Amino acid sequence: MNNIQAFDWNRMRLALAAIVSFLFAVLMISDASAQTRDMRYAIGEDGVHIYHTERLDIGDGFNIYRSDPGSDEFIKLNEEPIRGAIYPSELPSVLGDIYEPVRLALDAEDATEVYFNLRSNTLLGRLYTFVHPEIAEALGRLFVDTSVNVGDRVEYRIEIVNDLGEATGKVMEEEFEIEPVSAPSPQNFTVENDGYEITLKWDYPSMNSVDDKIIRFEANYTEQGETLINEELILRDNNRNEYVYRFTVDELGVEYDFHISAVDITGQVATRSETVTAILEDNIAPGLVNNVQIVERTQGLELSWPVSPETDLAGYVIYRSVNSDDDFARLNDELQDPINTVFVDSLVQEGNTYFYRISAIDNSGNEGKRSA
Repeated sequence: MNNIQAFDWNRMRLALAAIVSFLFAVLMISDASAQTRDMRYAIGEDGVHIYHTERLDIGDGFNIYRSDPGSDEFIKLNEEPIRGAIYPSELPSVLGDIYEPVRLALDAEDATEVYFNLRSNTLLGRLYTFVHPEIAEALGRLFVDTSVNVGDRVEYRIEIVNDLGEATGKVMEEEFEIEPVSAPSPQNFTVENDGYEITLKWDYPSMNSVDDKIIRFEANYTEQGETLINEELILRDNNRNEYVYRFTVDELGVEYDFHISAVDITGQVATRSETVTAILEDNIAPGLVNNVQIVERTQGLELSWPVSPETDLAGYVIYRSVNSDDDFARLNDELQDPINTVFVDSLVQEGNTYFYRISAIDNSGNEGKRSA
């Protein structure tokens, strides 16, 4: 069972809203050539992905043509116009497993709200076109060319058509040299834990003049097979090189192998970080011991306190001083048993004033704060 949960959906929604504006700029400053305009390509596992970013009216679609090297003739590649999802009710089936994460990231109530957010908001539509190929398909912005050869320099023409299949007059043409892109790997990957909260950190270069196609990241761990940690999006941010992702686990003392994957706009993992093996140590100190009582007995001073509710409690340490501010010395060499909350200090002298503080220690050696 997956015992790792995403840390905070609300925080991720806010983060998404904050970075959408400059991610749009990232998508548009890529390569100084054709990639900066209305069409973009990337080599995927299933063929060459050809994208356009034109916002289509509901029911509109496009035809796509290609001119091969040494030819001035454009050959139509699709039989029927490519339209995407026409009705909101189609989105869950078209998007499949990513529908719910996208709905949550957009803070949408239902498929209708997701549908119109993506279609009516130009910025969101452009961004999500490249986040998941399924969204590009749902928006009618993607064609996968399975017949082009890597290394060829070809020209594509996209012709927008209306709901009747008639040309609207909007045409886009771009020339591409279909070449693989070398993307950098996430660097300086570290894993830290503060109790059950885990923090992953890594570095990744900003996108400057080279379009390396990387749009987002995936955090993974390996225990019995590889498992994705983040269901929400970790989007690439062109305004920073350092990334932080936090989540929680149910159990400590377990060894995990973590790594970060850089995912390109076709949805495939392009590169990954080095694997970091981490044992998530219990570094949570027990809570404060409260309500310490002192009663004078014939054999000395008797201290008592409530039993600590800590489930991994190892015992208690008792400290004494003749000064309330400092110089507290430990009285018990062995830990006081967890359920024994009475301690008698027989090494006291009449007429002196004594101050005591008590702390709880867990099985991992973490000591809590000393009592008042």
